[in-house]
Amino acid sequence: KNLGRAAKDQEFWNEAARLPWAKVLLRKEQHWTDRRNVWLEQYNTVTRANRVREYMGELLEECPMDIKRLVAPIAKYKVVESLLMSVYREAEETGVPFDELMRRPETLGELHCARKRLDEGGDAEAQRLQDEMDNMVKRAQEAAAEERKREEKERGRIMIDMQGLKIALDFGQKCKKDGLVEWERGNYEEAIASWRQGDETLRKFRAPKRAVDENMLLMD
Repeated sequence: KNLGRAAKDQEFWNEAARLPWAKVLLRKEQHWTDRRNVWLEQYNTVTRANRVREYMGELLEECPMDIKRLVAPIAKYKVVESLLMSVYREAEETGVPFDELMRRPETLGELHCARKRLDEGGDAEAQRLQDEMDNMVKRAQEAAAEERKREEKERGRIMIDMQGLKIALDFGQKCKKDGLVEWERGNYEEAIASWRQGDETLRKFRAPKRAVDENMLLMD
């Protein structure tokens, strides 16, 4: 189908990308790109956490002796490290000294509670505490995700200029054509995936209200 088309023609590349071998290569490349990004993010997270952990150890040395005695025997547990890390982040965000935040009644209360449970239950209790914290974090993340969805729904579609609209419509048309090609080949899952991708992209945007015809194209 690309006979007679110039390589600078966008449809030339759209048609090439529809070939089965091209789709496999593109997916593999995207897969490894995603994996590399995840690895890089994990590496940066670990490196940053190690630096913070070292600095936090120095900050703990500056805390009163009673706090150091309270924390030292249980600092090896991940759940305690997470608690200390949250205090450190708050200190960074608010500018309040770390040792001052450590002396707050609520912080001391959590540390004393953790110390009591860990002294009595050891590693098994540490795992239970970690599970409790993970569940709390999960619920908080789910609530935040729901809040973002609600805000996006209330905000509605993002208005874009006519150049952005053309790009969005061209992409939607490509997804539509890709889907039709795959449907004719009998690749029904591929077809539905292409149509869904186009629909999910176009439903994010709208043109200015005066551009009635263009907005109708987006709705279609």
